[in-house]
Amino acid sequence: MLVVGDVAAVDRELFALARGRGRLALRLGEALLRLEELGGHQALGFSTLASWSLERCSRTGRWAAETRALAKRLSLLPEMRGAFERGELSLSMVELLSRHATAGDERELLEATAGMTVRQVRAVLREKGEQLEEETEPMRTVTITVPTEEAWALEATRMLVEHMDGRGKASDFVESLLAEGQTSLIHVLEQMGVTADVLPEHLQRAHERWLEERRRLDELRERVEERAEGRLAPNAREPGRAPAAEDETWDLYEAERRVRRLCAEAASRDLWLGEMLGRFFAVRGYETLGHASEGQYCRERLGMGRATAWRRIDLTRAGRRLDAVAEAVRSGRIGLEAARLIARVAGEQSQGAWVERAGRRTYKHLQQEVQMVETLARLESVPMLPPSDAEVSQFEALERDVLSGAMFRGPSGTEREGAKSGGDEQVSMSGSGSVGGGVAKENRARGRVTVRLRVRAEVALQLRQLDAVYQAQLGDSGLSFAAFLCASFWATWVGSLGKSDKYELVYRANVYRCSCPVCVRRDVTAHHVVYRSHGGGEEPGNLTSPCAFCHLLAIHAGLMSVRGTAPDRLLWLIGRRPLIAVEGREKREVA
Repeated sequence: MLVVGDVAAVDRELFALARGRGRLALRLGEALLRLEELGGHQALGFSTLASWSLERCSRTGRWAAETRALAKRLSLLPEMRGAFERGELSLSMVELLSRHATAGDERELLEATAGMTVRQVRAVLREKGEQLEEETEPMRTVTITVPTEEAWALEATRMLVEHMDGRGKASDFVESLLAEGQTSLIHVLEQMGVTADVLPEHLQRAHERWLEERRRLDELRERVEERAEGRLAPNAREPGRAPAAEDETWDLYEAERRVRRLCAEAASRDLWLGEMLGRFFAVRGYETLGHASEGQYCRERLGMGRATAWRRIDLTRAGRRLDAVAEAVRSGRIGLEAARLIARVAGEQSQGAWVERAGRRTYKHLQQEVQMVETLARLESVPMLPPSDAEVSQFEALERDVLSGAMFRGPSGTEREGAKSGGDEQVSMSGSGSVGGGVAKENRARGRVTVRLRVRAEVALQLRQLDAVYQAQLGDSGLSFAAFLCASFWATWVGSLGKSDKYELVYRANVYRCSCPVCVRRDVTAHHVVYRSHGGGEEPGNLTSPCAFCHLLAIHAGLMSVRGTAPDRLLWLIGRRPLIAVEGREKREVA
């Protein structure tokens, strides 16, 4: 247990770590800027910044974009950059100020806000009419308990929604379901002579009370933190430890190596930061030092958001349980996002296998395999072990049936009755055409599955309102509201599935995703592995389905190459000077 003296010592170390972390972020941003000047992710053979960042840095595309943007802003604000380098400004402060400063007024802004907290600066900027970044939108957890077979239906519909709009978050999925479900529900009620114009007012009032309570608590927290600020000593100048700035006369590949080296160093530091923060928060060390909350301590003392701090703590806690995963991050064998992925499924006995799997997979393939075992474990209670190639193929066959519409059609290829009628109570969710096929039949006797979805507060309200209307009017129809929503979505979209052009079977073979192993785009095209001009034919083994970028702007421009036999024996070389090679699902570093 930490005592007061230890708390102060840990605080000093956290403060120095955080300041060094901020300057390390600047080094990363400057390297990312140089990379962009030299052609960026596309010159390296990657279709999007996110796909490059996840594969090569094991960081999100949002992280890469924001880190690069900060460095770009500071390159135009030399005085602010100097104050940041000297440790006079925290990362959260410089991120805030740099969005509102110009080269002409940065000195004035620095002088006007000297000695202020981040909270005070935000208040000043609001008074001046400046547009601040919106706070995180309120989120709520929706819990749905359904029979196993209906859980399969929800999973199949999620695959379909993600395929059609390209968004993978739970809130986006539920929002898309409700868009179709509300239209279908109104149509069914009109046929019954029931008007559904007014949604349940008591739910609306309850939601408004919840929002009001949230606002009240936010205002209370603000007042408490304001009072605490009067007791806090100003932050001392502390630059922290960070790599020195380097001469930026690099070529494209050296710039990328620089980014990757810095990312590996940042990942190792983040594990130590999470370890210390976990111990510090466990004894509420921030209160000992006069801070009113974790959020205030993180924002004002460490220069980071509370959510950022807790992501580091959670990863470190997983590392205590999964020491092989933590060691793989420290040694640079895997990155932060890969570690977060496998921490979701790995146990003490399986962690070594998952670390080994992460080293042999692109991020795209690793994510697919983690999501696959999570889905099967949730619906079938199977062990969460790295799947075999045969198991991956079986799951892809299920996805293929969903995304082509085959799962929702009868043996003759016509739409099943449920898909036609939307809310019709004759919708069948069992039998040969059901989601999961025979697997769902075997699980029917196992009871029910609880699905938890983190969604925006407004989406949660709409879901509950429509559910209340449905239960009041159609609750005795024999069809659950979850099944109704799925059937409504199918009714609208199943008819358009599996119908594209003469290369439909090629797209279907690759589950309607870009066949490049580092790209997740879905605007697929047909590509002849051996060009037709070189004698290549239309046989299935010579056809694959990269997206428009990978096909036209990467393969044909020489930024990547592919050879072999489709779909499973292709060798992809990513980069004009290849960075990685992927054969089937096996990845190896080339440079």
